[in-house]
Amino acid sequence: MNREYDDIDWSLTSWEGSRRAQLRRWCSLTVRERLQAIEDLAEVAERIAGSPQLSERNAVTDTPASVADVGSGVPGDNRGSS
Repeated sequence: MNREYDDIDWSLTSWEGSRRAQLRRWCSLTVRERLQAIEDLAEVAERIAGSPQLSERNAVTDTPASVADVGSGVPGDNRGSS
């Protein structure tokens, strides 16, 4: 068996184990860090609330993008950025 798999804490790979780990990390934060995290999460929530609705973002347009505009989707493929 590979050495990297021996170091995995398998108790964290379930929903319950993951949730316990999240709570332990949250409890280990200072009050200042907790307040900062709450402020950051509120900012993200505001951004999400202000973003276009899913149906608007995925709406069909009259002029579809060509493959040359979009590229292949492969990282490092810069065909569409010329």
